[in-house]
Amino acid sequence: MLILLPIRPTASKDSSAIFPAKNHESKTIGIIGGMGWPSSEAYYKLCNQLVSDRLGPLHCANLVLIQTDFDKINAWEAAGRWDLFGNLLVSLAQRLVGAGADMIMIACNTAHKTLPHIRSRISLPIVDIVEVTSLRVKHLGFKTVGFLGTIYTMEDDYFRGPLLNEYGITAITPNRKQREMIQEILEKEVVRGSMSETSKAKFRVIIHDLVSSGAEAIVLACTEFGQHLRAEDSTVPMVDTLTEHAKAAVERALA
Repeated sequence: MLILLPIRPTASKDSSAIFPAKNHESKTIGIIGGMGWPSSEAYYKLCNQLVSDRLGPLHCANLVLIQTDFDKINAWEAAGRWDLFGNLLVSLAQRLVGAGADMIMIACNTAHKTLPHIRSRISLPIVDIVEVTSLRVKHLGFKTVGFLGTIYTMEDDYFRGPLLNEYGITAITPNRKQREMIQEILEKEVVRGSMSETSKAKFRVIIHDLVSSGAEAIVLACTEFGQHLRAEDSTVPMVDTLTEHAKAAVERALA
């Protein structure tokens, strides 16, 4: 278990000369990492880059990051034990609350399947990856998108349902064989921070098939995919859920 805590200035009669006033500080973003570590790393880096771009090169994000072991989560997902997964996320979110977070974000699309359970037990606002991605796709004007993620995200309705029912966007998923292939690549390569050229070629074929089926854009509904797939891998635009999620959190932190 890894927890990174923000450093807050201690009060002193001279502190105002060194530290900005409290009301000038950004809010603290609480990140539940992963669930694989490459995603945690990418969120940490991107949130800091976005803050630096907005405020200047010496500025960093105020954030708290907690990371847990993905192995047991992977087993729970395979066994359909979303109750155990949700309870763990509630526990992690509560620890972020105790560490001073002003908002919570979960650095994993699949984990958002348990979001109603978490919201019922956590009082802080949660930055919803489904909502911010759907808003971005709608803003870009796409009506039909190809949809790539874990096998659970591609087959469940927690993301595709709101995408269609609330935003009028149809999500096309790969066929069953392709979904299983994507899951295998995720578990054998992507969670370790890599994707072979052979696997990238398989993704390009899947993306081609989705575009041939009418996809106007590709939603990368796994937070690790954007670290490996590039614009040249698709003939249509790609919307990276990690990027949209981090942007939304930083916007709220700096508001």
